[in-house]
Amino acid sequence: MKKRVAVIANGWYNRGLTDIMKGITAYTEKNGIDVFLFLTYSQFRESREYNDGEFNIHRLPVYKDYDGVIFIPDSLSSPEEAERLRALFVKEHIPAVSVGTPMDGVGYVSCNNYESMCIMCEHLAKKHDIKRVAFIAGHKDNAESNLRLAGCRDTFEKYGASVDSRDVYYCNWEYSKVVKAAKRIANDKKGLPDVVVCANDVGAMAVCSTFDDMGISVPGDVAVTGYDNVWLTRAYSPSITTMAQPYEDMGYGSMEVLYSMLESGVCEEKSYLSKLIIGESCGCKTDKNAIGARKDLARENFLNSEKNIIYERISVDIENAMFKTKDYDELSSVLQEHFSKNHEYEGDGFSIVLCNEYGQNIYSGSVNLKSFGFKDTMTVPVAINSKKAQGMKEFETSKLVPFYHKGKKTHVYVLSSLHSRNNIFGYVVMKDVMQHVEDRSLYSYMSRLGESFEKYRKIMRLDDVNAKLLELSVKDSLTGLFNRLGYDSIVTERFKEDCNHKIRDVILFMDINRLKFINDTYGHLQGDMAIRTIASVISECIPKDWMAVRYGGDEFLVIGSVTGETDVNYLSERICSTVEKRGEELRLPYKLSASSGFLITDPTSNETLEDYIETADKYMYENKKRTYKSSNESSLR
Repeated sequence: MKKRVAVIANGWYNRGLTDIMKGITAYTEKNGIDVFLFLTYSQFRESREYNDGEFNIHRLPVYKDYDGVIFIPDSLSSPEEAERLRALFVKEHIPAVSVGTPMDGVGYVSCNNYESMCIMCEHLAKKHDIKRVAFIAGHKDNAESNLRLAGCRDTFEKYGASVDSRDVYYCNWEYSKVVKAAKRIANDKKGLPDVVVCANDVGAMAVCSTFDDMGISVPGDVAVTGYDNVWLTRAYSPSITTMAQPYEDMGYGSMEVLYSMLESGVCEEKSYLSKLIIGESCGCKTDKNAIGARKDLARENFLNSEKNIIYERISVDIENAMFKTKDYDELSSVLQEHFSKNHEYEGDGFSIVLCNEYGQNIYSGSVNLKSFGFKDTMTVPVAINSKKAQGMKEFETSKLVPFYHKGKKTHVYVLSSLHSRNNIFGYVVMKDVMQHVEDRSLYSYMSRLGESFEKYRKIMRLDDVNAKLLELSVKDSLTGLFNRLGYDSIVTERFKEDCNHKIRDVILFMDINRLKFINDTYGHLQGDMAIRTIASVISECIPKDWMAVRYGGDEFLVIGSVTGETDVNYLSERICSTVEKRGEELRLPYKLSASSGFLITDPTSNETLEDYIETADKYMYENKKRTYKSSNESSLR
């Protein structure tokens, strides 16, 4: 038996999701099941590119590797993505249970939104004699919102009240849109309704705040109700009359339905009723729990302000660590060093898993980061395992969690997409961190981490481009050796640094024998071939830390530090003999050869690099004369 369950949900559903997960884990802990929560922070108001980046985490798992899937479609803020997932589960015969929304081909666990809203509206109609109602709805395609609206309409109609279509405001669960709707309600020529029924508590508190700013009293001038019983509704003033969904029961029930479906092979359903929570906002007497809740809120606000400072420092420290690197190859070691000392927030079991394309994109703009899904192998720059920071150069993506092993204790692994808009970088794993989902700090953490990786990518890429541009500017296009600009800006600085450290250098000067004759007789293409050949030989023969310069048309300068084992005379002769052999191998129509002269610098003297080059040039010319003293050539240069 696999003993693993995938959960798909949105982190903005924080309090509800936390309670649903409590119910799920109550079941999984009893039955030895690990939970993998694929978490997004998509929003209706966000761009398509951002939401696509978030939804990419849904493409990570191989769902057949799990006993089944629990998902909360309405939390995803995308009916299209919810339908894509449903169709995938049905097509691949993956047992799946939808929480809150009925969907074809999958199991269903719900709070009976219709009946629960009827309970709320029965109270309003009977206790407060409501005649006219305004309704703050969620998204037009949101099943929960629509069922709550239907329950509201049907109940008030029984009592002779109305919910006119013009008094229904679809606000997509967005605070700013609720504020606009509240202002329209306040300024309606028909006057204020008796009650504003809101499809969720955040909407109810937004309406109350807006009315208060406009001098409208709640509940004195108009009653307001919410739905969901988020914790803040008790502390809010006035405390909000709302419906408490049995989230924990729904979480536990979703697991019961899933494993019952595994046995029966038939889609099953469970439904629960919400509980009416009386607050002050509907006009009822003072809520006895409100005073205690307000004290708790003051304490929590203080703690959260302090936590936010800590969380901000955590993000800054990660970013600062990343920018210590000089190139991408150092990133893994730098991250491991940082997280080995600093992972109190992330905890044990934390991993960053990167697409190989992320590093490749730094050095090549042709590598696409906008392709969705994940390749078979990825890289793990850092993973905290048993409190030690480690990494993996190659990681099989299907394993999902680096260093995962099934133990006696069950865990909840939270996996989130690492991205910037629709640039996909990889994903992040954390273990048993539902407290970060509940306080929403995980959203800030992931957003900041994604932007840090985006900034790092851009800066590393810019550095690489600048390095290539610099190399082009200081390198000779024909030979690849330093040109005179490279000599002035790099080689001379090397010489000064060696002098300051009392390091002795070799100054070796060379030129091509009879280049004018080669150009005049065989053409400049053959002359260029001669220059390239000698430059290639020089690069092959000198030590890697030495520098070679095309000093003039056919003149070459070599500079390098001397050690006790350096046989400069042998090196000079080797270059010259190799040049002749290379010319023969290439079957050039002329004899290719070169002359050289060298000296060893004295760091204690006051001679300049130009002085040394002039002396080396003189030695080279003397060697050239000795080589050709029997020649009848009138010009040796």
